[in-house]
Amino acid sequence: MHDFQYKNDTLYCEDVAVPTVAAAVGTPFYLYSAATLTRHFAAFDRAFADIPHLTCFAAKSCANIAILRLFATLGGGADIVSGGELFRARTAGVDPRKIVYSGVGKTADEIRAALTAGILMLNVESEQELAQIQAVAAGMGLKAPVSFRVNPDVDPKTHAYISTGLAKNKFGIPIGEALRVYLAARELPNITIKGVSCHIGSQLTQVSPFVESLAKVKGFIAQLAEQGIGITHLDLGGGLGIRYNAEEPPEPAEYARAIKQELGGLDCTLILEPGRVLVGNAGALVTKVLYTKEGLKKFIIVDAGMNDLARPSLYDAFHLIQAVERPGREQEVADVVGPICETGDFLARNRVMPKAAAGDLLAVMSAGAYGFSMSSNYNSRPRVAEVLVHRDDFHVIRARETHEALIQGESIPDFLRRQDVMALQFPIPFTKMSGTGNDFIFIDHRTPFLTREEMPAFARAVCERRFSVGADGLIFIENSETADFRWQFLNGDGSWAEMCGNGARCAARFAHARGIAPARMRFETVAGLIEAEVTGQSVKLKMTAPTGLRLHEKLTVNGQEQVVHSLNTGVPHAVLFREDIRQAPVLELGRIIRFHEHFQPAGTNVNFVQQQAGNGLIVRTYERGVEGETLACGTGAVASAIIAGLLGQVRPPVAVTTSGGEQLVIHYSLAGQEIAEVYLEGPANFIYEGRLHAEALRSK
Repeated sequence: MHDFQYKNDTLYCEDVAVPTVAAAVGTPFYLYSAATLTRHFAAFDRAFADIPHLTCFAAKSCANIAILRLFATLGGGADIVSGGELFRARTAGVDPRKIVYSGVGKTADEIRAALTAGILMLNVESEQELAQIQAVAAGMGLKAPVSFRVNPDVDPKTHAYISTGLAKNKFGIPIGEALRVYLAARELPNITIKGVSCHIGSQLTQVSPFVESLAKVKGFIAQLAEQGIGITHLDLGGGLGIRYNAEEPPEPAEYARAIKQELGGLDCTLILEPGRVLVGNAGALVTKVLYTKEGLKKFIIVDAGMNDLARPSLYDAFHLIQAVERPGREQEVADVVGPICETGDFLARNRVMPKAAAGDLLAVMSAGAYGFSMSSNYNSRPRVAEVLVHRDDFHVIRARETHEALIQGESIPDFLRRQDVMALQFPIPFTKMSGTGNDFIFIDHRTPFLTREEMPAFARAVCERRFSVGADGLIFIENSETADFRWQFLNGDGSWAEMCGNGARCAARFAHARGIAPARMRFETVAGLIEAEVTGQSVKLKMTAPTGLRLHEKLTVNGQEQVVHSLNTGVPHAVLFREDIRQAPVLELGRIIRFHEHFQPAGTNVNFVQQQAGNGLIVRTYERGVEGETLACGTGAVASAIIAGLLGQVRPPVAVTTSGGEQLVIHYSLAGQEIAEVYLEGPANFIYEGRLHAEALRSK
C-alpha cells in the first residue's frame, strides 16, 4: 500500500498534487510519502511485537537524514555500511545503541568512529577485519562488541547482483569455518562477542530462503553454546522484496510468522534490517518529457537519466511509469530514455505507455529504495532534489545540487594555471572601489574572457594583497536578460558569495558611472534581484527579504556559553552583543563560531555589536570567505541593526559605524518579528582604475 493516488486525473502524493511540487522545485526530483513510510515501518515492526527485537532500517536503501529521523522517532535503529552512513544516522538522531555496522571493508578510521559513538555491534566479515577491530579497540582501551556474519550458502532466488548468501559471494565467513573464528575471537582481550549475523540477499519474494538460512544459523548457534559461547543477538539482515510489476512477495506478517516459527525458543534479541520493503513503494522519481522522436522505434526523452535512477540500466529492473496527468490518453509503445551519453541510459524499454508530449510529467514509481542513494554525477549532472510530503504540505529534504558543488574540492595545479594566465589578453582593465572599508575589484565582463570555472583561481590571484591588486572580493559585471546587469561575486579566497551589501552598493555606482544602468536599477545576484538607487557618491540598496531568524540561542564555545542571534540577509550572519566592542575577540571567537557545527554546512559570518547612544551601533565583523576581520560588511550591518531592533535596543533607521570608521544607515520596518522594506544606504567610492598585467596573477 502507498499514498500515490489519482484525484480527478491528477497524481497526488497524500494530499499534495505532484504538479504543485514540480512547479516549486523543478524536475527531476524524488518524492516520498511520510504516511507510507510510517505505515510500512509500523506494519513490519508490529509483526515482531511479541518477541524481543530491534528494527534497524538499512540506511543504504534511502539515506536522507529526514527519512532516518522519521524511522528513529518510530523507535527504529539503523543498519549502516560506512562511516558516512554512521555520520548520517547520528546526525538524524538515531540512538547509537540501535546501530549495527555491516559491510566487508571497514577501515580503521571507520571502526574507531563506530566505537567512539558506542554502537550496538560491528558485524565482522573476515578474520583480518577481526584483527583490525582488536587493534583499534586496544588502542582506544575499549572492548569492541561484535557479531560475525556467517554465509549459510543459501540460494536467495533473486538477481545475481543482489545475492549475498551463496558461498561464491564476497560476504561473510563460510558457516563451516565460523566456529573456529568465534573460538579465536573469544581469546582476544578487546573483543566482546554479542551475536551472529546473516544476510542472504535483496528483493526476495519467497519466505523459504529466509527459513532455510535461519535453520542453518540456529544450528550453528547451538554449536556455539556447546563451546560455552552465549549469543544475545541474532541479526537476520533484511532483503524482503516488494512489488514492482508482477511479483507477489510475502507481507511482513507472513514473513514474521515463518521466522518466529523457525526461531522456536531461541533466547536472544532478533535484529531485522528492512530497507526496500519500508521505502521502495514510498517514493517516486518525477521527471519531465523533454522531447519525443521516432525512428525504428518511439523514444520519449526525459530529464532524468541513469545517473538519477541506476536500477533499470544496472539490473534491467522494472519500474512502473505513470503519467502525472492522465485524461484519457492513447497508448503507445516506446522507450523512455534520459539525456546521458550512454545507450544503456533508459528507464523503460518497449513499454506500453500513455502517449507523451514535451512538457508532460511522468512518475517513475517504486523508486524510494536504491534510487537517490545510488545516484551519481555522471556526465557532470547535479543530483536531484528530494521532497517529503506530510499530509497536505511538502518539504525539500535535499536541495538540488548546484554546478559549483560539482567541482567542490577540485583544483587546477599551478603549472596549468600559469598557462591559462598567459592565454588571456593582457593587460585587463579593472576598477578598484571601496564601500565603507570593504574594497573590491571590478571587471567589465560583458564580453566574457573567463569561464565560470576559471573565475575562482583568477579571484584568488588578483585579490592577494602585496602580490597583486589586493581586495576583499572580485566582482564581474555581466549582461542580464532580466535586469540591468548581472554580477558574479567572489570572495578574496575564490569562494562564491551569494550577496554582499557593500559590494552591491559599489556595483550599482560602477554600473551607473559606466552607463550600464540608470540611477534606479535592478541587478541579478545569487540571492535574487537587487534594487538600487545612486545619488552622487551614496547608494541606497533594497535588500532581499531576510530569512532564518533565530534569537537567544546558546552555544558552548571553548567551555563558555555564548548567546548568539542569527539572520540571513542574503548571506548567513551570527550576531553577538558586547558592552565594549574594543575588547571583542573578533578573530579568535569569530573563527570558531564561523565554523561551528550549529551553522554547518554553509558556515556563517560573525558580527560583534555594541549599542551606541543616539540610536546607533558599532559593528565589527569576522567575514566568511575573507576569513578575517574586515573593515565593513553591509549585510552584517543589516543583520545587526534588524536584530538590535527586534531586541528593542534601536529603532529604524539605524546608524551603524563600521570598523573602518564610516557610517551606514539601515532602514526597515517591523511588525512583531515580520521584517519588511529593508534598505542599506551608504557611500560607494572609486579608488583608482588600472590595467592588470600577467605578472599580477601569481598562483596561490
